[in-house]
Amino acid sequence: MEKSEKILKVAMGSSVEDKEQVLEQIKKDKQNMATYKSAKIAWSFLAASKEVSSHEVEESYKKLSQRIKRAEAPAKRLPFLKYAAALVLLIGISSIMFWLGGNYQINKKQSVHYSTVVAEYGQIAHVILPDSSIVWLNSGTKLTYSNNFAVNSRHLKLEGQAFFEISKNKSLPLKVSTESGITVKVLGTKFDVRAYSGDEEVSVVLEEGSVELESFSSQGTNQKLVPGEMVTYNVSENKMDIVSIETGDYTSWKEGALVFIDEPMQLVIRKIERRYNVEVEVINPAVYQSIFNANFKNESLEEILDFIQFSCPITYQLIDEDGGKTKIILK
Repeated sequence: MEKSEKILKVAMGSSVEDKEQVLEQIKKDKQNMATYKSAKIAWSFLAASKEVSSHEVEESYKKLSQRIKRAEAPAKRLPFLKYAAALVLLIGISSIMFWLGGNYQINKKQSVHYSTVVAEYGQIAHVILPDSSIVWLNSGTKLTYSNNFAVNSRHLKLEGQAFFEISKNKSLPLKVSTESGITVKVLGTKFDVRAYSGDEEVSVVLEEGSVELESFSSQGTNQKLVPGEMVTYNVSENKMDIVSIETGDYTSWKEGALVFIDEPMQLVIRKIERRYNVEVEVINPAVYQSIFNANFKNESLEEILDFIQFSCPITYQLIDEDGGKTKIILK
C-alpha cells in the first residue's frame, strides 16, 4: 500500500496492518504530519455534517482510495492536501470535476442537484471547491453549490460567514448570494461575507482584488469595493454603509481568533454561542447595554467570560446540562 494512502487510512480510523509504524513516520516527517492533520480535519468535518449520511461518507472514502491509485504518476500528481480537502467534496459530480481538472465531460441535460457543506456550531471548516477556490466556513455556516459549479456557472449560496480565496476565471464570474438579497460578484479575489440567518446586518470585507455588490434593494446601481473596505447592509432599515477598516480584524476568525470591535453585547453573545456551541440565557436585560472590545486567540470559554465580567457590569454562571452541552447565565 502506498504511503499517502496509509496515512489517509490512519486519519480516517480505518484498519492498517502496520499502524504504529505509519504513526511513527507521521511524527518524524513534517510533510507527513501536515498530510495527516489535513486529512483528519477534513474527514472529521465530513463525518460530523448532518447533510451527509454515513453511507455517503463510506462511499466517499472508496472513491477517494480509487482516485489516489489513479493519481500515482509523479509528473502530474496532485498535492495530497487536495485528497484531504476532496473528502468534503466527494458526494456528487463536483468531485469528478475537481479530480479531472478542466477536462469536464458533463451531460448538460442531466438534472441539477445541490451539495451543502456545513460547519456546525463549535467548528471552523476549510473547503476546496471544484475550481480550486478555497473557502473557510465559520461556526454555524452552510455553503451550497450545484453539480454545474465551474461548468457553466460559479454560483454559491451562503448562510453564515465565510472567507473566500477565489480562482480567477473571467468567463465565469463567481457569485455568492444570501437570503438577505445581497449578492457578491467576483472574478478572482479574497473577501469575507457575513450573512447569518436572523442577523440584522450583512457585511462584506474586501482583502484583495475587487468585488461588486448586487441586489441591494435600496440602491439603484451596483456598488463596488476596493481592498480595505467593508460594506454593512442593515436588512430591516434597508440601508448600506461603506467604511475603511483593518481587514485582519474581520477575517482572522479563520485562524481561530475571536475579535470584538465596539460590539453590542447581543452580537457578542451570538458569536460565543456559535464558536463554542453553547446556549446563553440573559436574566438581566441591562446586559444588552454593554459594548465590548477584545481580541482573543487561544483563550478558553471561561477566560473570555472572565474578561467580559471584568470589563463590563455583567456576571456569569456556567451550567452543565444533560447531553453534555454548556449553558451560560448572564446577569
